[in-house]
Amino acid sequence: MIVSNSSPLIVFSKINRLSLLEKMFGEVYIPKAVFEEVTRGRGYNSCKRI
Repeated sequence: MIVSNSSPLIVFSKINRLSLLEKMFGEVYIPKAVFEEVTRGRGYNSCKRI
């Protein structure tokens, strides 16, 4: 398991590779504050998959 901040989520989402995080670490935990930052901020369009 890994706890992620917003940067890897935004970057991997932009290159359509969010699945790599799960493959590398198994379970990915996204804290509520990070989820809100990613889905409400400028990164939202590229992070709809989150």
